[in-house]
Amino acid sequence: MRHSNKNSILETNRRNKERENSSKPSFNNVSMSQVSKMLDILVENYDSRLRPELYGKATQVAVNISIRMLGPIDDSKEVLMFTCYLRQSWEDFRLSFNQYSNLDIEELSLNWRFLETIWKPDTYILRGRESFLHKITAPNRLVRLSKSGHISYSQRLTISSECRMDLRKF
Repeated sequence: MRHSNKNSILETNRRNKERENSSKPSFNNVSMSQVSKMLDILVENYDSRLRPELYGKATQVAVNISIRMLGPIDDSKEVLMFTCYLRQSWEDFRLSFNQYSNLDIEELSLNWRFLETIWKPDTYILRGRESFLHKITAPNRLVRLSKSGHISYSQRLTISSECRMDLRKF
């Protein structure tokens, strides 16, 4: 009797979890066509030449550089090469999708081609001579868009930079 009672409790718990999980909307429950339509609507009249808050305050861009490899260093030319992840984030109210409450998605990871349709900060490295974006099968870029219009953009770069060196004591 105990054994069957235990099984029925386990079965009830399993059914409750299934009901609970099925009632929670997840990204898997959201149709990709709905997300695609939403993105099409968001960028339909979007002008990527204009920064967010064009007539208001300046757009604040958070920048982070994570250096992955340092070198080689050419002391005769005073050049330093390094590989890094350049991460930037900013708010763009024009891309907010709060009004699409039926989607119940907090953040989207987007294809790097989405960057071609939106405003991006014109970030540069002081004393940078040249740089290149890593491309294996596709450019090494990551783009995320949150419901509020917060954009996170990361790219892997190798940068050749001027590096003044005074090596007289070495």
